[in-house]
Amino acid sequence: MVFKDNKYGYLDYSGKVVIPFKFQNAQPFENGLALVSEDLENFYYINAKGKFIKSMKSNPQTFYLSTLHRGKYMFILLTSILLIGIGMSKVPIQEIYKIIIALLMVPLALYLAIKCSTLDSTWRLDADTLTVSNSKKQLNSH
Repeated sequence: MVFKDNKYGYLDYSGKVVIPFKFQNAQPFENGLALVSEDLENFYYINAKGKFIKSMKSNPQTFYLSTLHRGKYMFILLTSILLIGIGMSKVPIQEIYKIIIALLMVPLALYLAIKCSTLDSTWRLDADTLTVSNSKKQLNSH
């Protein structure tokens, strides 16, 4: 993929033009296809010979993501560490054992904070719309 005269085109390894410089936006080839656009509005896939394969409008993409709710994560993590510290101060054993037990409990606190604050979401990308939805709300963007 090469940018020349404000347009993208594709060259082979010898430098010969394989696909003319006519795209305003172009992506590298992946799995034999490249995503391109001549007008920055209509995107479509081409093969290595420049032949039109399919439009983005006919091929919406869906992604499933898990994200953390940062505020909830930090609250759970800090509360867990505070409770571990308070709990260890009440146990009648030597200080070194308290420290070791507390340090061994920190990964458990991290695990619980992540598990309790994970939010699964679905991202759907159509030609001109991105829709993000989860169990709590849905957001559309044009």
